Amino acid sequence: MSIIDQQSPRTIQNYMIWRFMMSRALNMPKRFRNIVQQYNSVFYGTTGSQRRPIICANYVNKMMGLAVSKIYINKYFDKDIRKEITEMSDNIRNVFIKMINQTVWMDSKSKSATIEKVRVMKEKIGYPDYLENDDVMKLEKDYADYNFSSSFISNVLSLLQLHSKQGLRILRDPVDSNDWTDLLPTDINAEHRRSLNEIVFPAAFLHTPMFDKDAPRYLNYGGVGFVVGHEITHGFDSKGLEHDMNGNKIPWWTTATIAAFGERKKCIIEQYNNYTLNQINRQLNGKRTQNENIADNAGLKQAFFAYQQWTKTH
Repeated sequence: MSIIDQQSPRTIQNYMIWRFMMSRALNMPKRFRNIVQQYNSVFYGTTGSQRRPIICANYVNKMMGLAVSKIYINKYFDKDIRKEITEMSDNIRNVFIKMINQTVWMDSKSKSATIEKVRVMKEKIGYPDYLENDDVMKLEKDYADYNFSSSFISNVLSLLQLHSKQGLRILRDPVDSNDWTDLLPTDINAEHRRSLNEIVFPAAFLHTPMFDKDAPRYLNYGGVGFVVGHEITHGFDSKGLEHDMNGNKIPWWTTATIAAFGERKKCIIEQYNNYTLNQINRQLNGKRTQNENIADNAGLKQAFFAYQQWTKTH
């Protein structure tokens, strides 16, 4: 007998209402937020709560991120930075190709496929191009169904319903690889998207300390350059090698190269297994973190050699 079968309808209803209240409490009036704050204080030892303007601003950015992004890039982002990052990315990509050509454990077929994959790897830098234009027709189309009232919680519920419908439409609509979906221009992060074979660097990420157009070039290569190399490498780690140049999840390395890669990544795993976090007396799990460790090591090499190449022509 399941747990649900052992409960009364009233208990189940109360549980469902409680779960809803907990998930939406930050969007509700203060008396409800206070209940959650007291709950968190008891169970998690937290004190205080986030200021209401911050909560509302974060929510608007989450639900209408591209509209907020247009305001952000117009006010805070130097559009010339995109050109500099593109140049840096091209240099790092070329270094990656050179490193692959020098690799002794890959056979020629796998090398050729790897080089082709990195050459066609798409990059999204800063923001989608249409946000740079004065024409806001695409934004108006994207948000045409958004209607608001004076009640914040009513707006939240309306947007949840709208986003659910938009999510279901994805099942029928063709995929637009140019869409910014997982990351917004206002996100401070970067990522590699295996299913699309692309790397993404939002505008908000391309600021100090990661990048500064007035800083020495070696600092920028050590900041954003390292991250570019890191994200490129994710296309060829244990997860990345499962996806071909078009993002399809099919084998594209030879069996021999996959086996050779498996042997070599043991070195990384064993190296990181030997690191201990003394503050908590806990040893790292090299197997669990192997993909990040591989990307870190390869990304650092790419950035360093790309900077060396840059110094030869500047």
